Amino acid sequence: MDCVILGYIFGRGKRAEFGAGALLVGVYDKDKDEFVTVSKIGTGLTDEEWREIHKRADKIKVNKKPARINSIMTPSVWIAPEIVIEILADEITRSPTHTAGKDETGVGYALRFPRLVKFREKDKQAEDATTVKELKEMYKLQFKK
Repeated sequence: MDCVILGYIFGRGKRAEFGAGALLVGVYDKDKDEFVTVSKIGTGLTDEEWREIHKRADKIKVNKKPARINSIMTPSVWIAPEIVIEILADEITRSPTHTAGKDETGVGYALRFPRLVKFREKDKQAEDATTVKELKEMYKLQFKK
């Protein structure tokens, strides 16, 4: 699944030296032309990748939440939705914390045990990331085994 980094949470302990300790990521809601949250990611990156992502994110950080981001969560630092990453997760679950596919009951979708696989922004724009519609389809497919 391809997600967009929307912000990062400051690192603690060993990760304090990297600046970022977790990433807030989302998918694209084509109908509303906005990015919605689907997960926080803290695994899958090497120490060097943490330093690199912090350096890259700081170049596009913004002072307040971008208008095209729909999020209940507030990261330490918001960034412009430009960096696309490939994510692997054990499953997609329903979540009141994330805004991807949020329905009238206030429940959206989230990734369980997500980890970063690779950076994709060289071949994908943020709007080319996984969409809410695709996320919902993936969720349904989990139960057709």
